[in-house]
Parts: sequence; structure tokens; C-alpha cells
Amino acid sequence: MRFPRQNRCHAENKFSKELICSNNSFSFRLWRPPPQRKFEPERKLLRGGPGDIPIVHTIYDLYAQWNQILVKFPKVQRYTLGETCSRHLLLSIELVLVAASIATPMDKLKKLKEVSAKIDMLKLLVRLAKDCKCITNEQYLKVESRLNDAGKMLGGWMKHLESTKSA
Repeated sequence: MRFPRQNRCHAENKFSKELICSNNSFSFRLWRPPPQRKFEPERKLLRGGPGDIPIVHTIYDLYAQWNQILVKFPKVQRYTLGETCSRHLLLSIELVLVAASIATPMDKLKKLKEVSAKIDMLKLLVRLAKDCKCITNEQYLKVESRLNDAGKMLGGWMKHLESTKSA
């Protein structure tokens, strides 16, 4: 009793992910789907230090979301309106981290007021981007809700500092 010979795969096409197989009588190609990409695991929160503030994570996630939106921005507005929003977001993260590391409440409050002005400016710029049809209404609503969340967190922090200042 003879068993048939098994197919032997002897080459692989790197570009199309095909396997080139053969047995003695003929050769054929097996197509193999590309490997599935595993999604990046969620970011771990930084424990301790100034990066562990919830508003930092909110603005960080907002910047990541804005960066994906910016890729599909119209080319005419990408390097003006889009980059201005990106700069304001990065400056907001920087100012919040600086405020977190300042010890005196008065200086901290000054930095937080600067962040508040940047977030208000961002709200205006994002609304302008929607009105100029650079972003969709759905994208606008997502970004605006995150900006509102950051504004609420910032307002609570400022009220806390003002109450400790007066006491």
C-alpha cells in the first residue's frame, strides 16, 4: 500500500504572502491571508508624578484623536487651522504639567488660567473647522465633548485652588 506524497511548500512570495507548493507532478500556489494585526493595548496610567492627573490623560487622548482627524483635513487648511489646533493642544498639556509641578497655589492658578484660555481658544478653532467643512459634525461633537470634559476638570481644579487661597 502506497501513501500519496504530501505537498511540499518550498518558497514564499514576500510581497503577496503566497506559498509556492509542489508535488512531483505539478506546482501550485496557495494564498495565505496576511496576519491579523493585534490592536495596541490600552495605555497604562502613570502612577505617581505629574502625569497621573486625569486632565492630562483627557487632553492626551484628545490630541491622539485630533491627530487622526488632521490626516484627513483639506490640504489648504491642514497647515494653518489644523496645525494651530495641534499646537494649542500640545501647549495645554505642557501648561497643565507645569501647573501640577508648581508648589504655590497662586502661581499654579496663573498657569491654570492660561490653560483655560487655550482650551477656550481650541473650542473656537474646532467650531471654525466644522464651519469651514474641514471636519464632520460627528468629529466635531466628539472633540467638543472632550474639550468640555477638560474644561470642567480644569474649572474644578481652579475652584479648589481659589477656595484654599481664601481659607
